[in-house]
Amino acid sequence: MKMRRSTRLNSSRKPLEPSNDKDDDVKVVSEDYDNSDSEVDDDGPNLYIVDGVQYDTYQEMVNAKRRRNEQYLQESGLLSAAQEIKKKKKPSHRGISPSKKKQRLEPRRSSRRLAGIASDGLYVERESANRFTVATTDDGADVTKITDGLDENTSPKFYGGRINDGSDIMLSEAIENCEPKWQTSTLDAKEFFSKSWATSASMEKSSPRSVMDIRKQVDQLSADEENCVAKVVPGRIYSVAAHPSENQLIVAAGDKSGYVGLWDVNGRKQDDDGASVHLFRYHSGAVACLEWNETNHQLLSTSYDGTVRLFDAASEKSTQIFAAFDDSSAFADQLGAGLDTGYRFWTQYCCLDSRFSKCMFLSTSQGTVMHIDLRTKGFTFHEKLSEKKINTLSLHPNGHSLISAGLDCMVQLWDIRNLGYNRKSSHATARTKAPLAFYNGGKSVNSAFFSPSGRYAVSTTMNNKLDIFQDMHLKEGVSTKQKNISIKPFKSIAHDNRTGRWLSTFMARFHPSVDIFCVGSMKHPRQMEIFSAEEASLIGAVSGESLSAVASRCCFHPSTDTLTVVGGNSSGRVTILR
Repeated sequence: MKMRRSTRLNSSRKPLEPSNDKDDDVKVVSEDYDNSDSEVDDDGPNLYIVDGVQYDTYQEMVNAKRRRNEQYLQESGLLSAAQEIKKKKKPSHRGISPSKKKQRLEPRRSSRRLAGIASDGLYVERESANRFTVATTDDGADVTKITDGLDENTSPKFYGGRINDGSDIMLSEAIENCEPKWQTSTLDAKEFFSKSWATSASMEKSSPRSVMDIRKQVDQLSADEENCVAKVVPGRIYSVAAHPSENQLIVAAGDKSGYVGLWDVNGRKQDDDGASVHLFRYHSGAVACLEWNETNHQLLSTSYDGTVRLFDAASEKSTQIFAAFDDSSAFADQLGAGLDTGYRFWTQYCCLDSRFSKCMFLSTSQGTVMHIDLRTKGFTFHEKLSEKKINTLSLHPNGHSLISAGLDCMVQLWDIRNLGYNRKSSHATARTKAPLAFYNGGKSVNSAFFSPSGRYAVSTTMNNKLDIFQDMHLKEGVSTKQKNISIKPFKSIAHDNRTGRWLSTFMARFHPSVDIFCVGSMKHPRQMEIFSAEEASLIGAVSGESLSAVASRCCFHPSTDTLTVVGGNSSGRVTILR
């Protein structure tokens, strides 16, 4: 009988022994075996065993192993999870999108040294606030000529790099101020304003609903439809506001570059099925606040460029109603003269006075707060309330209790009847006024707002908490002779507020007529959360296919008949929960 040396077993390995051990699920053995130097019969049968089942061929054993492994994957849920990841939707392309127009190529810069042209000895010695100091190594060089050229090409055309000199900006101009790739149709915008505001009816003040009714509506909220999301502005959203109309859903959003977008949520473009979005630019800095006034066709906007503007949809123009300037004699006749103290100054927050339609509150990065009466074009009060930036202001329904929140880690209570006009409030040496009561949040406070009933207040802190206060305004009954007192929240809710560098900070906002508030969330899947101030608990967290990023800035539509939540993210997209 013909004999050959075995090649199935390596001399460095111990030969496989037949075994009934359950852990040995796969076995390939030979009936006759020895060490690597032994010789075996060619006709010795091989046994292929998988999970205790014997197979005649090696291929049958491999197929059995594959079926077993596939069954393991199915039972573990890994295959279905992989399919879900593959099916994950990309960010929606509804709304504005950059046009693909060919950009005009600028002349290529050439080197004077390579061209053999001698240096004129001029160089920029110092640059500060867009102003250049030019020096030279040659006493005979014409420094004045070069300096004028630098000022003409690099210095801002208007004060502080603003859009214009403060004159009215018409609708067509506001669209032309946008970068060419983001410009929308002027005709579509005119038609939108003529139709929307002609048919838009002001919503009557809604009656408060119980938390039980609200909870049922929250359970029905969804963000799964594709038409629930659209790109409204090019960059990171700093502010959102829902128009208080009973028959239309119109959302305004402002971004970090001064763009303001209006989205007619139920509207459609004429040429396709895309979202009806109209984009304007009448600010040069981040649009920190947006608010519709009581006429419902005027949108108040505040920007880091130091201006406050009112966009009128009826007249289709943006009017500058306030601007901050430095103490130059050229601006001495302006209301905001002397407020701008340098590059560390900007207007941070602005809100309308609920008592008077022509008045507003304004806070700055320098910790100053002012009440501006647009009827008399003067200050009712102007005080320094903090050493650091004040992020938000909120007036109690009683009309005289005001809370402020900011980088000093404090939520402070004030009686505006005790505030006055201090000409030196904008100066660095100005003394801060003492509050009636305060709360130290431990870290920076992003926002603090009173509820519509006035009974509650909520603050959002970088200490990863949502602090809820009860009857905070009653603390103002403290005698002015007594030292200001520290107050504590009646409930603190743990909430991850670490949005990081690239996201706008969270700001919990109340519903206009119900004591519930909404806020963004860092959780996965992405969601917006709705809380009850009365119960100090979470009512519901809403997620969906259209909510694919963190909604940093949220607000409610004023209606209570149909609960609607608006959220804006860092890519300029707005998501609607309804």
